[in-house]
Amino acid sequence: MAPAALDAMNIPEIKEPQTIFSVWKAWASRDTTRKSLFDDTPEWFDVPGVYIFARFTRKSQQAEETRDRIHLNPRVIYIGQSKRIVHRMEYHEKVSKSYIDKYGDSACQHLYFTIAHPEWHPFSPNNKDIARVRNAWLHYFERRLLWEYGHVHGRLPEFNRY
Repeated sequence: MAPAALDAMNIPEIKEPQTIFSVWKAWASRDTTRKSLFDDTPEWFDVPGVYIFARFTRKSQQAEETRDRIHLNPRVIYIGQSKRIVHRMEYHEKVSKSYIDKYGDSACQHLYFTIAHPEWHPFSPNNKDIARVRNAWLHYFERRLLWEYGHVHGRLPEFNRY
């Protein structure tokens, strides 16, 4: 539907947000409190996003894909999304426990992550329909990355398989 038609019906146009992944960061050296990210932010605050875990045994393995194709790195082990990504990245038991069990790296020295935030927040207190549409986009983006990874590698990341 054209934007003019949406205006006439009083329906806001919703555009797909731009998302760029951060550089790879070591899981072992991640921030351990939400307060350290935002000094004066309430404890309950969080933001949505998509995240990727990978296992690198050499630094050179991190640079194999550009940031818009970072999810296609063959060393990616998990792709996920969360409406509360700061909390999710602080404690991700599913990935960290599976990783330690499989690789025996209890200090997680070779576990890395990257995150991408949409340019908007899925919560919209004044319009629950927009919030639902934005949340649907977050799920779609995660699934699109999983599909692209599977299309390139013929499989899902190893910890997305269960």
